[in-house]
Amino acid sequence: MKFKNDLLSINLGNGKTMWDSVTVIVTSEFGRTLTPNSSGGTDHGWGGNTFIFGGEIRGGRILGHHPDNYSLNDIMVTGRGAWIPSIPWEALWYPISQWFGITSDFALNYVFPNLNNFGCRLYSDSDLYHGGTGGIEGCGGGLVELKQVFFLNEPRLLSPG
Repeated sequence: MKFKNDLLSINLGNGKTMWDSVTVIVTSEFGRTLTPNSSGGTDHGWGGNTFIFGGEIRGGRILGHHPDNYSLNDIMVTGRGAWIPSIPWEALWYPISQWFGITSDFALNYVFPNLNNFGCRLYSDSDLYHGGTGGIEGCGGGLVELKQVFFLNEPRLLSPG
């Protein structure tokens, strides 16, 4: 709290403080399996969680969604309770990049070389920040259904490494 109060005490003019220029990100780089391994612990999984706060963050919300069941037979489960994430890691970094001023298509594609693989499953700075003006071209309004197709020469069980 002292960190925030110290930043609030620095006046930048126009009714803004230094706190309005700060975004703090606390994230887990991986999820965990639900079922134990042979030594009683859990193994790395996909996904994770992130907490974002700062003066301009539209807080008090959960973005994304949690699986609606814990069935090990769910289509998004790879085995041992490791879910395939439905929202890409880049989803939260995209609006932060926009907030930092990276807005041209060229620059965003340079920072996120896989950007075109995600369609509307990204957030924009208007999703994350008060006063955000960015968007995702072609997204908004009605729902967009994306379908991914994988071609494999043999069946495989995907498991986190």
